[in-house]
Amino acid sequence: MGYRTAAGTVRLAAFPDGEEPEHAPSEPAPFAAAARRHGLRFAMHAALGSGAWHPFARLTLGAPRKPLDSGLRFDAVLNPPPGLAPDGPLARIRRPAYARARAEGRP
Repeated sequence: MGYRTAAGTVRLAAFPDGEEPEHAPSEPAPFAAAARRHGLRFAMHAALGSGAWHPFARLTLGAPRKPLDSGLRFDAVLNPPPGLAPDGPLARIRRPAYARARAEGRP
């Protein structure tokens, strides 16, 4: 997803690192189970505009410490990283999709 900055649009991504993509399911319960079984590792990357990806961090997830909150959802439009504003084609698509999900009562 792209974010507007003083330097232009910055894209952020988390790429699976050392694991097959199917080991990181998108649904919360299977994701937590995969993290519990063998941990999940991601390489965090950033790109300026349509430029090349550059790694800047690694994210390692293990077993959840608390019981899973099945109602918790991520909203990249209302909760962007601090100091960044959603920008670009994905933001334009996601903005109405997230708004609709909120209007339908999904958390």
